[in-house]
Amino acid sequence: MKDDASPLAYYGVYPGASLKLIGRKEGAEKGVPVTEEEREESALVHKIDDLSHEATDLLSSRMQAYLADAQLYIDQFSSAAIGGDNDQALREIKASEHKKLHDAYVFVNETLMQYLLKLDGIECPPEADKARQRRRQAVRLLQSWMDQMDRKRESVKQSEITISQ
Repeated sequence: MKDDASPLAYYGVYPGASLKLIGRKEGAEKGVPVTEEEREESALVHKIDDLSHEATDLLSSRMQAYLADAQLYIDQFSSAAIGGDNDQALREIKASEHKKLHDAYVFVNETLMQYLLKLDGIECPPEADKARQRRRQAVRLLQSWMDQMDRKRESVKQSEITISQ
């Protein structure tokens, strides 16, 4: 039956006729979960994907901005010579930029930690391989972002040590 809206009489089925249905359960051919375990795993995968996309949407632009600003900070203040009349003004600008960098780092890092804790709160049964794999991928992505932020923060600290010497 290709047209679900057509009456059965259109296909030659008359009152009192016997029908034999051949096919699969609804959704089986489309990859839609059929068993309860498959539905639970699908829900877990969906929840994990939602958290991952939410973190990406919220943090990717802020993280890229932090990385760019940190590199700009390193470039500007490593080449600037502190001395003379502009010494105090330059120190104030540097302190202000350092605070902005620190605040951006703390925001991104704390938010990443919150998402990691949310992912950690999702319990995947041992037989839910797909959900466990997705959770592992999401955790690795967020941890790699944290590592990237930490490396850039360390390079800012190293540049400040170099400048002060």
